[in-house]
Amino acid sequence: MIMNVICETKNVNACGTSLIGYLNLKYDEIVYIFGKPIRHIGDKVEWEWVFKLNDTVLTIYNWKDGPGYTGNKKIKARDITEWHVGGKYHYDLKILEFYIYQQMGEKFHLGEDLIQEDII
Repeated sequence: MIMNVICETKNVNACGTSLIGYLNLKYDEIVYIFGKPIRHIGDKVEWEWVFKLNDTVLTIYNWKDGPGYTGNKKIKARDITEWHVGGKYHYDLKILEFYIYQQMGEKFHLGEDLIQEDII
């Protein structure tokens, strides 16, 4: 079965999402798929993508590892390779994983540990 996932990035409300897992991609790879992030200044979150895959709202964001939180001004978004994924349901990680493979194809080497579920 072929599934086509549609991504929306405009006017998406992330209310009600929380940590459901982790994404192991480089910043440039995420930008390739979702475009430039929302930039927050001096918060626990400094780079964030908010989007909808079909009817599923998800976020990708850094957490407490950017320059504002750590005080290390040398940290750039490109230095982060483990990103937090916010959503409502753990199975939404599979939709995200499918979409990433759909968009990236063979352009990047994706490992088996691309996405990890947050175990509560």
